[in-house]
Amino acid sequence: MSGREKPRVRAAAPTVRGVVQTIFGATLLAAGLTCGLFVLAAAGSALLLACAAGLLEVLLARSRRGRRAPLARLLPTPERVGGMWAHLDQRGRKLGQTRELPAERGLYRQGPSTLLWRDAFGFWRATGTEPSGREVCVPPAPNERLARVLESRGAHGIAELADERDAAGVRPYEKGDGLRKISWRQSAHHGELMSFEDAGPETPPVLVVADTLGACDAGALASAVASVLLALRRHPNVLLTDGSASWRTPVQQDRFLASLVPEVASAGDAAARSQAVERLAAEGRRRIVLVTCDERGELARALRQGRHARTLVVIHATGDAGVTDAREGRSDAGC
Repeated sequence: MSGREKPRVRAAAPTVRGVVQTIFGATLLAAGLTCGLFVLAAAGSALLLACAAGLLEVLLARSRRGRRAPLARLLPTPERVGGMWAHLDQRGRKLGQTRELPAERGLYRQGPSTLLWRDAFGFWRATGTEPSGREVCVPPAPNERLARVLESRGAHGIAELADERDAAGVRPYEKGDGLRKISWRQSAHHGELMSFEDAGPETPPVLVVADTLGACDAGALASAVASVLLALRRHPNVLLTDGSASWRTPVQQDRFLASLVPEVASAGDAAARSQAVERLAAEGRRRIVLVTCDERGELARALRQGRHARTLVVIHATGDAGVTDAREGRSDAGC
C-alpha cells in the first residue's frame, strides 16, 4: 500500500452488548426522572456515558490510526485479518483463491486485509479494509539433469545445437579455411564456396521460447525453461517469451515461470505467436531455443516452417522438478 492510500472504513456500529446497554441505561434514566429516583437516573446516565465513551474511543482510534502521538498509545489497535490469496496465471487472471498461502508453484497476490476496531467495553465496533500489496511467487526448481547437460555446453553450445549457423554470417571461401568452416548450404546457393564468419569471443543472443500452447505438463515446462535460463545465467543477452509477451530480467522471468499454466490454442494462435517469435529473433539476431512438451505441437511446426528454421533448437520438457523458495514482493514491483 502506498503512503497515499488509506483504509476504507465503515461507520461505527453498536454491538449487541452496546444495544442492550443503551436500552437499559435509557430505561433506568427515564424511570429515575419519572419517579424522582436519583439513584436510578444516575445509574442510567452512567450506562449511557459508558456507551458514549466507547463510541468516542472507537472513533478516535480509527481516525488516529498510524499517527505517532501520545494519545494514540492509549487507544486500541485494530485487529487485522489477512485477505485471501488469489492464484494468478501468466496473464494476470485469477485461477482461484485460498485463505492460507499455498506452497505449490504459482504466483499469489493477497487481497485487502480486514481491520476491526473495538472499544474497551465491547459496545461499539468499526470495520474497514486495507489494500495489502503483498505478492509471493513460488518459482519452479530447475531440472538438475537437464541443467547439467545445458550448463556444460554453455551459451555457444546451446546455439550450436541448431542444424546450421545463420546464413547472414558467411563470406567467400579463403585459402586455409577448414572443412568445418564451409557452409555447404550457402555454397550451393551462391554457386561458390562460402565460409562461416568467425563469431569471435562474443556469444550469440538467445531467445528462449516457452511453448505454453503445447504444455500438457506445465510443471515440467516451467522446470525445463528454468534449466535453460540457469545454463545461460552468465549470458548478458537472454530474452524469454511465450510469443505473446517477453521478459528480460530474472525477476520478471521468475514471475512468469511461477505463474505458467497451459493455454488452449484457438485458431491462428500458433501462427501469430510464431510470427512474434521470429520478429523478436530478427530484431536482435537471436538464436531461438524452443522449450516444449510437444515437439510436434502447433508452435513447433510453425517455427520449423519459418525463416529461422535452420537455427532453431528444440528442447523437450519432461519431469517436474518441484519448486524453490518462495519470494515475496509487492504487486506493484514484482517479487
